[in-house]
Amino acid sequence: GPGPGQDEVRHADGRVGEVRALIDTALAYPQPKTGVPGVVVDMLGVGLWPGRLMVTAAREFRAHGFDEAAEENLKRAVDWYTTQPPPHGSVETHRFELARVLYDARNWSVAEEMFRSLATDDPRNFIYLGFLGKIAARRGDTTAARQVLAQFDSIKPTLARPHAIAGYWQSKISALLGDEARAMR
Repeated sequence: GPGPGQDEVRHADGRVGEVRALIDTALAYPQPKTGVPGVVVDMLGVGLWPGRLMVTAAREFRAHGFDEAAEENLKRAVDWYTTQPPPHGSVETHRFELARVLYDARNWSVAEEMFRSLATDDPRNFIYLGFLGKIAARRGDTTAARQVLAQFDSIKPTLARPHAIAGYWQSKISALLGDEARAMR
């Protein structure tokens, strides 16, 4: 459909500025990790919240048709993740979040390289496999995408919730391949 109207663009420009200011504040005043009584295991990646804020903003801007603002926030997120040291004990989470930002930024080659590396280090992590399938589908590599679909078929019997886990990723990949019937199934 048509893009945003004149009034919407003016309003969004103001909102883009507000979001930029919020992110600038997040970067200037990073929140320290706080100990929460009763929580034994530290939440992985708590120190990554400024990057997560940038990605959330980018996704919202993109969803509402403001691609320029989305790209600006994704670029900031990539820059932030590539210059920020991983929080203590969160190296894999940091790598995953950078790979996901690169995916959102549509930098398929580098995102694929990172997800392959993550999958090599943790071959049982179906999220990495799912992203590799989505990247293959987006790049038009139907053979690789269908191989990932088949891999999910083979691991389904080992999953506690096969439809919620494998089915989710198979649906996403199938939709990207244009196979609506399989995506719905």
